[in-house]
Amino acid sequence: MVAHTERLPDRPVVAAAFAAIVLFVVSWTLLHVGFYTRDQVIDTPVYQRYGNAIADGKVPYRDFELEYPPGALPMFALPGLAEPGSDQDVSPGFRRAFETLMWLCGAAALCAMAFILRALRRRPETVWAALVLAALAPLAVGSVILSRFDLWPAAISVAALAALVSGLPRLGHGL
Repeated sequence: MVAHTERLPDRPVVAAAFAAIVLFVVSWTLLHVGFYTRDQVIDTPVYQRYGNAIADGKVPYRDFELEYPPGALPMFALPGLAEPGSDQDVSPGFRRAFETLMWLCGAAALCAMAFILRALRRRPETVWAALVLAALAPLAVGSVILSRFDLWPAAISVAALAALVSGLPRLGHGL
């Protein structure tokens, strides 16, 4: 294997990242229409209960049981602070805030992927292929991605990898 010493130009990577985010928006939007809206598995009512409890001043693990690790708390607390709602039905505000957080995590993961591919000096066509595939992945996963916080740990993991491959190991180990 021959090591590349030349740096990959920024323009193809930035263009691929921008296109991937646009495709991610399209994928995310399509998850809200058609057959994706039938037979949904929805976890947001559980998350809203946790968010409501936190918004009411209760401390997780002390005042109420939580079946998720502490790293998941921001994904419950932030939408809960936006609009707590009732424990019975997911409020539109909570759902919107939660989906926005997940979308931002997905977009951040795409940007971190672009950074990794650039740091590894991958060819532009490889960068495009990887980012387009990741941007369209929500369509393969289905609407379940809208009501799970999986994009949060994914974004953290990809950001940590980006820090490691860029020569910032302390930042990579700290994430």
